[in-house]
Amino acid sequence: MDRTPSSPYFGRVYVTNRAAGQTKVGSGSQRATTKGIYILGSDLSDVTNQGNTAYDGGVEWGENSGTDYQTAPRMATAAPNGDVYVCSNVYTSSNVYIMDAANPKDAFTPVFKGSRKLDNKGQLRKGMNVVMNPPMDCYVSGKDENTVLYIMDRNPTLGTVYTGITRYDIGKAELPWYDMPTSVVFDDQLTGSHMENGNGQMFPDARGGWWMSQYRYDGTAAKPSFIHITEKGEIDFNNFTYSPTVGANRQGGMAVTVDGNRLAIMTVAGVVKVFDITYDEQGPAPELAYTLEWGEADDICFGMDFDAAGNLYIAANIQERLIVYSLPNLQNTYTTRISLKEDAVDAVENVSATDGIVVYPNPTQDVLNIRSSKQVEKVNVYSLAGQLQKSESGSNSINVSGLQAGMYILQVQTEVGKHVETFIKK
Repeated sequence: MDRTPSSPYFGRVYVTNRAAGQTKVGSGSQRATTKGIYILGSDLSDVTNQGNTAYDGGVEWGENSGTDYQTAPRMATAAPNGDVYVCSNVYTSSNVYIMDAANPKDAFTPVFKGSRKLDNKGQLRKGMNVVMNPPMDCYVSGKDENTVLYIMDRNPTLGTVYTGITRYDIGKAELPWYDMPTSVVFDDQLTGSHMENGNGQMFPDARGGWWMSQYRYDGTAAKPSFIHITEKGEIDFNNFTYSPTVGANRQGGMAVTVDGNRLAIMTVAGVVKVFDITYDEQGPAPELAYTLEWGEADDICFGMDFDAAGNLYIAANIQERLIVYSLPNLQNTYTTRISLKEDAVDAVENVSATDGIVVYPNPTQDVLNIRSSKQVEKVNVYSLAGQLQKSESGSNSINVSGLQAGMYILQVQTEVGKHVETFIKK
């Protein structure tokens, strides 16, 4: 999903199709598809008039394989500038490729280069140094020189495969990238090797941390279906210790809303559970909100996503269809934020993924607390339309009890910049 309101392609849906052939759904009207990317408008129309032919960018994707869940194209993410980043973890083509959303017929640009190690699952190297481990999923923050690429990768170097999150500050770099990563955000080898499967998804929590999922036929505390990772790269939530009833995740599908307050997770075949999440100093606390069943007891899901309005898109892989759920919110409406105040716009555009600020409780009835390693200089609360509602200087909390129930934008000004996230006033 393109979830950035300032993107020229805001609202578009990007679907990766990993195999060519006839779809299963339909009686006498099955669709013939090809391998690559399909682009839909927010109304699910064929917005680029591509018909049945997927955009493949001239990439030799290679053959899918059950070994290490090799699939290409795999997960995709829309960057804030509208470009689409597409993953492949097939040994012969493993890389992240950029599709120009304005010219999707053009050749895709590979992000990385290096000597390919087929005996290490398609790992790219520069001499003895690892440039890129096989990517299972990716996420992009920032624009222009501030562009940062995160990949959920599988590190096969030490024999046992570990799943982690790696950061590349590609904004100022010349592509293809031919160097070691900028940093390692999460190294599962150091936290107990919980995420060895790697067939899953990752999403930021809008607070500096991450959610990560993996395929589990029956999860355990040692090998859970999904976890939460703090801004320090530590696990503070394991779904199995929280609720063993959400132990399974058939093929790893997961989605998190832009504000980080709602998570959807594939469980047993044909069932997705949706949780509302609150955060405090002890970590996230999910509460079951909805159970979604679409009547196909054998169906599984490799990938799903929320759009900016909170609608949930599920790729049902066995029945080969895209399923969309419109979930209720407080007003059953969505407002696209536009530029009414320069400072508010700058803040929304420049949220740091690693700023270490934690806001709690969310939702709240009265006081929002702010934990920050930097001095908090000012706190502003805006409506979703960008109108200032309340302001507080020199305090690590703000009382919002006088505001009407709904969603608001919180802007925290520190000595190093601005942090923005949304919160719900109950």
